Amino acid sequence: MVYFTEHKIAPSFVRKIKNMEITLGQPVTFECCTTGSAPIKTSWFKDGIKLLPGENLMISFIENVASLNILKTDMNHAGEYTCKASNIVGVASCSSKLALKGMLD
Repeated sequence: MVYFTEHKIAPSFVRKIKNMEITLGQPVTFECCTTGSAPIKTSWFKDGIKLLPGENLMISFIENVASLNILKTDMNHAGEYTCKASNIVGVASCSSKLALKGMLD
């Protein structure tokens, strides 16, 4: 009798999110692409705090592409954003910064 075991692969990012600078009030989209054994679960964080979808915030994970869309930015959206991907084998993350032009210093 022959047994086959599937080799599970931890998630990794084949395309990471990038630093952005946009004008206050404009929309912004962070997008990254993952690879690894399914199922992969993704989460988004801003300055270490987990983000949840809402009226101004859309989060999706379709065909290994994780997206975070902010429909209208305000001063509170400036900061560091992190996408975390996990499966039964491991965890990976990538981060970038959002700077807003037109902010008061």
